[in-house]
Amino acid sequence: MKYNAPNLTTKDEAKKIVNTVRDYKRQGKYLGELLDEEALVKGYAIHNAGMLPEQKELIEKLFQQKLVK
Repeated sequence: MKYNAPNLTTKDEAKKIVNTVRDYKRQGKYLGELLDEEALVKGYAIHNAGMLPEQKELIEKLFQQKLVK
């Protein structure tokens, strides 16, 4: 899906997000079918009780690193 929203991340931040998601997948952590990686790389994320534990963990980690806004 293509978003018309502006990037909230720098190229370096976007690269860190991509690498973090890749690391999670390599570790065998299931991030679900609905994780919107394109929005995540742009710095957008949601966090709610209905998410998979691994998704919440990922979002929290990226937020702590100030990679998602």
